[in-house]
Amino acid sequence: QSTWGRRHNSAVKIQSMMRRFLAKRKFQRLRKQKISSEKSRILQERPKLKQIMVQEIEKIKRECQTMIMIWEEREMREIKRRSARRKEEVDALFGRCLSGLALNEPQKERTE
Repeated sequence: QSTWGRRHNSAVKIQSMMRRFLAKRKFQRLRKQKISSEKSRILQERPKLKQIMVQEIEKIKRECQTMIMIWEEREMREIKRRSARRKEEVDALFGRCLSGLALNEPQKERTE
């Protein structure tokens, strides 16, 4: 090859290296821009996400309180029902005892 051919080849190589260097630099700059814009987007969304989480937590708390109230009401109804049943049983027993006493007293009078 002639001297001109070698020089031309090296100039082409240098140009190609420069283009690759500039492309790489541009790519890195765009990448940094994209990363920083993504960071700022995340920082902007963070309060929104926090607010959504707080709302969800409050919703869960309300649901739990409602379930507890329902459970307590059921428990109270069950306690009242048992209490009423026991009262009826006690009344029935007391009534039997009284009638038993009433039946026994005339017998006592007869035996005396």
